Amino acid sequence: MPQWPTIPQGLPKILRPLFLILKPIIQFLTLLWYLGVKIPAPDAFIVQTCIGFYKCISPLFLQTVEIYMDLYMVMCSLLLLQNPPSVLTLADVKWASWVRRSAFIVDWQNFCYTLLTLSLGRSSSFVSIYHWTEKHYGKMAYGSLCVTKAMQHELSQNWGIKATILYDQPPDFFRPASLEEKHSLFCRINKSLNEPYGLRDCVSNGLTGSHNNDPNDTPFTTRVGADIFLKQSRPALIVSNEDFGILLEAALMYDRRVAALFSDDESTGDEVVWDSIRDGKQFLYPRLLFIITGKGPEKEKYKRKIRKLSLK
Repeated sequence: MPQWPTIPQGLPKILRPLFLILKPIIQFLTLLWYLGVKIPAPDAFIVQTCIGFYKCISPLFLQTVEIYMDLYMVMCSLLLLQNPPSVLTLADVKWASWVRRSAFIVDWQNFCYTLLTLSLGRSSSFVSIYHWTEKHYGKMAYGSLCVTKAMQHELSQNWGIKATILYDQPPDFFRPASLEEKHSLFCRINKSLNEPYGLRDCVSNGLTGSHNNDPNDTPFTTRVGADIFLKQSRPALIVSNEDFGILLEAALMYDRRVAALFSDDESTGDEVVWDSIRDGKQFLYPRLLFIITGKGPEKEKYKRKIRKLSLK
C-alpha cells in the first residue's frame, strides 16, 4: 500500500486543519480500494499495528476506523493479533471476531503497558488503562501464543491466561551452506571482493601476487581438481544490514587494537604480515571482511564515512 499522506513541509498553518480533515477521507478511500478490490479474501487474517504510525490526527480515532474497516470488510475464519502494540486493537479484533464468528488468537510478544511505563512511569493513569485493557481483552481471546516459558508463566500466574509456547524455528531449507555452495557464491562475487577499495584493503592486499585470475580461486576457497578447500589464510566474514554506527565503531576499535599490537613488535611490518598470511600463518586477530547489504537512503552517507575511517 502507498504511504499515508503527511503534512507538507511548506503548508501554511491556516491550511493544516483542512489537511487533517482530508487525511482520514484519503485513508478511508485507500483502504476501501485495497481491502474491497485489490486484496483477495484470506482464510486467516493477521492484524498487526505499528507504533508511531499515526502522527498527524487523533491516533485512537483513526486506528479504530482503520482496524474496523480491515476486519469487517475481509471474510476470515481466524483473527491472529500480535501484541504489542495493540491495546485498542484488542477490543476491535474481539468485537470483529464476535460479529464474524471467527476465532480470536493473541500472539503475545510483550506487554504494551510495560513499554508505555518506560516513557510515562508506573504511576501514570494511561499505564493503568493499558494494563487493564490488555488483561481484560486478552483473557477473552480464544487462544494465546508466546515464544518463551517466562511469558507463559507470567500470563498464567498474573493474568489468568493459558498460552501455548510456539518457539521460533527456522524452515527446513535454513541450514549451514555446504562447502560447494560457499565456493559457488564466492566465485560469483569474486570480482567485487577483489576490487581494491583502498591501499589497506585486507582482501586485495592480502592476495597480491597470489591471485592469478583463476575463476576457481577466491579469498575464502579454492578448487583443486574435483575437490574444494577452505583457505587457511581466509579472512573472517561479517555480513550486516543492521545498525552501521555500532558496526563501524566496533570495526574501528578492532583495527586500533590490532595496529597497537603490531606497532609493539617492530619486526612485524606490513609486508611481513601479508607474506605470512599468504603463506598460511594464522594470527590471533584475523583479517575481517565486511559485506554490507541493503540499499537504504543512507547508503552513500555510510560509504563516505567508511572511506574516512582509514582502516588497516
